[in-house]
Amino acid sequence: MHDTNTSKPIHLLRGQAYYGQLKQGTLIQVTAGTAAVTSHAWVENALLAVTTPVLPGHMLCLPASGWCEIAATSDTELVLVLPIGLHSRLFWDICRGILHKISGFIAAKKSATYLS
Repeated sequence: MHDTNTSKPIHLLRGQAYYGQLKQGTLIQVTAGTAAVTSHAWVENALLAVTTPVLPGHMLCLPASGWCEIAATSDTELVLVLPIGLHSRLFWDICRGILHKISGFIAAKKSATYLS
């Protein structure tokens, strides 16, 4: 069975970049090398650019749809897993729940550190 939501591997040499308009929930999986992913989001009247490093073997789930730059910080191979319909919405809801729990844990840990 052919998986239609996974792209062919993208090979980038150090210093090269991939630009594309990607949907919310797209997974960027770095299989070799390292990359820096820059996504853009509107916050009130300003455009905010957020850059996230992605190490080999790790994935990044895009939090919003829009233009994205994937810059290779070393010779890199990556795969894009594109969201498809209901499954991507469900996956994004699960990711959001996990991130919410992690941020609550970190906030609680910081509060405990300040109190001691």
